[in-house]
Amino acid sequence: LKRGSSTRPFVTVHSISGSLSMASAFSSNAARCVCVRGFAALCLASMLCKPTAARRLLVHRSGPPGPPGVPGPPGPSNHCKELKKQIRAMDGQPGENPVFSQIRSANAVEMHGVLNDMDVTVARYHEDKSWTQTLKQEGASIEFRPSEGSAEQIAFVKAFIANYDSKRNVSVYLHGGSPHDWHSPRNILDIIKAVNSDKLLRMGGYASLNLGNYMTQNAGIGAQSALFNYRMDCLWKDDKWVRMLKSRWHLQDEGTFDHWGGYCCGQFVLHRNALQAWPKEFYQSLLERLESMPDVDHNSYIHVARDMEYLWHVIFTGKPVIERHYTQFNFTSSFGVHQHHRQVQGPRHERMPTKA
Repeated sequence: LKRGSSTRPFVTVHSISGSLSMASAFSSNAARCVCVRGFAALCLASMLCKPTAARRLLVHRSGPPGPPGVPGPPGPSNHCKELKKQIRAMDGQPGENPVFSQIRSANAVEMHGVLNDMDVTVARYHEDKSWTQTLKQEGASIEFRPSEGSAEQIAFVKAFIANYDSKRNVSVYLHGGSPHDWHSPRNILDIIKAVNSDKLLRMGGYASLNLGNYMTQNAGIGAQSALFNYRMDCLWKDDKWVRMLKSRWHLQDEGTFDHWGGYCCGQFVLHRNALQAWPKEFYQSLLERLESMPDVDHNSYIHVARDMEYLWHVIFTGKPVIERHYTQFNFTSSFGVHQHHRQVQGPRHERMPTKA
């Protein structure tokens, strides 16, 4: 498609016998209309192939259009329209984290007993992993997985799939610098050692290991809360794992995640029964979603890790979406475990600037 000296587009066709001008083919109004419309369609397609940042945020991976002749899905509900409006209104607010001051954990903690019924997955970048030797020496099976998507969620879900048929009753999911992370209890290794699989199962098969950091939607930054809600109710609603999640736990199609809360940030212990309560296809669908997410700054409220931190307990225990409060003694034997809390100054709803 070319534009000549006049305002009328023309096409030149080359044949074996030579070049024949086809300008006369566009002499009729109908032909000119078709050509101009085609040119306009190409321009529109070009614009759509370069979405703005706001458009990437709101329509990322929403799914391909249906086949020709088949009616498309209904338009967005008022709930989804309102959430989108909130996100756009708040988009651009700073999502950087403040600097935290913290008291580092004590040196090595003393361990007692054996961990031969436990799988431990550590999502790490380049952190020192020597601290895991204590767990390994006690019998735990240690697996290191690279942190993908600038956080831990992909590594954890890959571990769910790879270790789905493990015969060990307990699995633990940790960050690469777990004993020294700002959100970890100082005695996190003691807590892991003292996990009681029977007590864990009685409380639903899932427990957070970040028991000193409980947060709700009031602690969200930027449009985090609206975006979490929008993803679960609008953007991801047709994902298999979302449909299965809402069906199994009888969650409403819309509004379930208006209010959320739980222990932050992304370290937990899981019973085999809770893991296997979902079929592998659930985790495969979840993994597909996580791997499809755009690569954003680790500290941004857009990061999908912020959603997952308040979804893990819903996935494995269902309601309430606002996680109930509990202590380490609900899922551990009291033998050898003592309460320790790290002192952290500054807003506790933020992640540390360093990746975990």
